[in-house]
Amino acid sequence: TLIALNSSGFATYATDGAGLEVVGRAEYDVNNSADSVGGALSIRVRRGVFKYLNSSRSSAAYALAAGNVGQLCYVENEQTVQIAAGSTDKVIAGVFLGLDTDGKAWVDTRLALYESAESLAFTQTQDAITDDSGGTAPTPASGVLTIAAISSTATAANAISGLIAELNKVKADIAALKALL
Repeated sequence: TLIALNSSGFATYATDGAGLEVVGRAEYDVNNSADSVGGALSIRVRRGVFKYLNSSRSSAAYALAAGNVGQLCYVENEQTVQIAAGSTDKVIAGVFLGLDTDGKAWVDTRLALYESAESLAFTQTQDAITDDSGGTAPTPASGVLTIAAISSTATAANAISGLIAELNKVKADIAALKALL
């Protein structure tokens, strides 16, 4: 069962609801409904790689597929994960690692609490590359680095500086991810 923290810091079943942050999988069930204040009982939650149901909503846009491996996946309910399409509050379940032969999704929940969809995406630092003819290469999509043939030394230096800046960002992101694991 996927467990999240609510805005008050209490554990609750993960849902696609505002203010929730997934912390992992419950190791056992706890019923604290009789406690009017909250916090009378505690629950053990484990982070790691676990198998959850893949969305079976009527639209295939919700279901995770092989092409989504390595992407963030989102909570549909405490037992089910989905791809971002249609997710109302986009509560991150973790990183989708693949489908099992039974169609269930393997999810790494260790990054769910620390990452958001925006922070995992790489962004470009240069909007466009100008070539020697005065023309401009099209702006690549976010996270895509385009390397073009460059004949001028000044333009090459600018492109290489941009490339080095992007590589330094990747290096920092990898170091941050290693620290979380």
